Amino acid sequence: MKKPNYKLTIGACCITSVTQAITLNLSPLFFVVFNEQFGISLTKIALLISMNFTIQIFMDLTAPLYVDKIGYRASVIIGMVASVLGIAALGTLPLLLQNKYLGLMISSAICAIGGGIIEVVTSPIVDALPSESKRGAICLLHSFYCWGHAAVILFSTLYIFAFGMGNWYYLPLIWCVVPITALVLFTFVPIVELSEVKAHSSTKKLFCEGGFWLLLLLMICCGASEQGMAQWASLFIQQGLGISKALGDLFGPFIFAICMGTGRILLSLYGKGVRLERWLFGSFALALLCYVGAAVSPLPVLSLIACAASGVGVAILWPATLSLAEERLSNVGTAMFAYLALAGDVGCTLGPDLIGMASDAVVAAGNEGLIALFGGDPAGAGMKIGMLLATVFPILALVIIVLFSRLMKRRSSLPDLKR
Repeated sequence: MKKPNYKLTIGACCITSVTQAITLNLSPLFFVVFNEQFGISLTKIALLISMNFTIQIFMDLTAPLYVDKIGYRASVIIGMVASVLGIAALGTLPLLLQNKYLGLMISSAICAIGGGIIEVVTSPIVDALPSESKRGAICLLHSFYCWGHAAVILFSTLYIFAFGMGNWYYLPLIWCVVPITALVLFTFVPIVELSEVKAHSSTKKLFCEGGFWLLLLLMICCGASEQGMAQWASLFIQQGLGISKALGDLFGPFIFAICMGTGRILLSLYGKGVRLERWLFGSFALALLCYVGAAVSPLPVLSLIACAASGVGVAILWPATLSLAEERLSNVGTAMFAYLALAGDVGCTLGPDLIGMASDAVVAAGNEGLIALFGGDPAGAGMKIGMLLATVFPILALVIIVLFSRLMKRRSSLPDLKR
């Protein structure tokens, strides 16, 4: 009997990661349009981000209930259909509905349903495939999210340069080609399903592991540190640094995504055998320095460099934490990936929310001394203060990594608790 060729399966999963990048990072490129032309406040824009990740959290939480029943193939196909509809709605509903914000909310909600499903199933699909290095395969998968992020910025910037921001609504329709491609591939590529028994036994025992609770907290910090910069970098560079949108997107979020993708590729190629706790500690420390540098640097060019360099700092956070859980915990299955994704999405909500609300609060307060300290412009000062407050997440992560390392060291010293 001929062995299945799983290369096309991995390719389909990688395209799915690109789809996630589109659903999360296309809309932020139009935040200026939503704010200036539609008159939507930054707090309401932040609520769009929150709603997106809140729905994804719900999908993560309920995933163990439906994924094991209908299977990975059906689940990922449903996720891709929702992604196509959500991305298409972004370019149509704000124009068709009188209430622009309602159109954006509907689009974000549908995208979140699709993103929540595919986020839960793609990692275990890749993890279940025969592979010499599970760590490398997971990092490769997540690197395509970064390349998708970079592609969204580059292609969208070139499109806007050629056709103008007034024609932005055609872009989402063009990007629908990507999830449609993945949708077609998943109808026939070979998939290895985890057994239903294994998945349910994992769910019952998972929350008895102290290390799992620490990794849940760490995933919150991962999501917050990554998306805090990713979601607001474009607007931060425009309002906080006074740089044009085209240059800001190319030299900020674009290089951020390239740096993040490069970091994940390096881990997939050279990370076999390295101690993940050390990589994570160093990455969070770098992310902390970059957030501080972006917020307090007196020179815009240094803040721009800090924004881009933070991509290196956050590069491996999400995939390395998943790999750490897969290697260190004893109950690996659909439930583990689902609940870690849930925690990550909580962080993806908290990070951007904190920055957006802090920015609006500074503008509303009108504290001249505070505004002058951070550059003299209320909107720009608000974004910088928001970035500075977001450092709470990498700081907390550094503490969690130390605690997790000590717990694993203590567990390994007890013969009856060894894996």
